[in-house]
Amino acid sequence: MSENKYVQLSYCYRTAGEMGVRGHANQQMIKLGYNLIAGVPQSMGDCYWYTVEKLIEPLPEYLRVIEYDFEHWHGKL
Repeated sequence: MSENKYVQLSYCYRTAGEMGVRGHANQQMIKLGYNLIAGVPQSMGDCYWYTVEKLIEPLPEYLRVIEYDFEHWHGKL
């Protein structure tokens, strides 16, 4: 596995909805200040996996850091 040069986040639609967050996850990520490198929908998990340049803390409850090697699965950026 190669070393990630970006941060991977999981955006949970269910938790976001419970918190009153509406709209597509992409729109909310941009509102939070993230520069989106890539996004992969995970329909079975009702979430979206994002690759972003850097982590912005504190994370809202609907976001969590995940171990996902984007470059391994999708090629070098």
